[in-house]
Amino acid sequence: MRPEPPAEWIGAAVDAARTLRSYTRWEAIQWLKSANGRYTTRSVYAILLHDPMRPEPFGIYVGWTHHAPNERYREHKKGEGFSDVQKYHVRLLTELYRHLNPMKPKEAVEMEKALYRALKAAGIGWVTMGNKRRAPKEKKK
Repeated sequence: MRPEPPAEWIGAAVDAARTLRSYTRWEAIQWLKSANGRYTTRSVYAILLHDPMRPEPFGIYVGWTHHAPNERYREHKKGEGFSDVQKYHVRLLTELYRHLNPMKPKEAVEMEKALYRALKAAGIGWVTMGNKRRAPKEKKK
């Protein structure tokens, strides 16, 4: 049986994600390809992580992709991308991103950072975006 965080923890994450809105969602056409044959939409996604050795055993990985989120999740499980996802993945958290997708590429990059910040602000302690795209540190006041 896969580990699941407390319902309150998931609820806090969902509430944080629901504060975000995609502004290009209805402009992004999923089946439309660009001149070079690539799809023109992107999706953000979130993966539940579990590491029983951490003080906070549950966490969330946030990313964006030009694939469908479930396809990107399968790639993570095979070892493509951030290594913590392969080690500690539990499942996709579709309830965090379903209302946002699809979106235009530029917005996906910003939405990944916004979702990261919203989850951190909601008290989800272990939130990560992978090696290459760390969220900017909050400015000290």
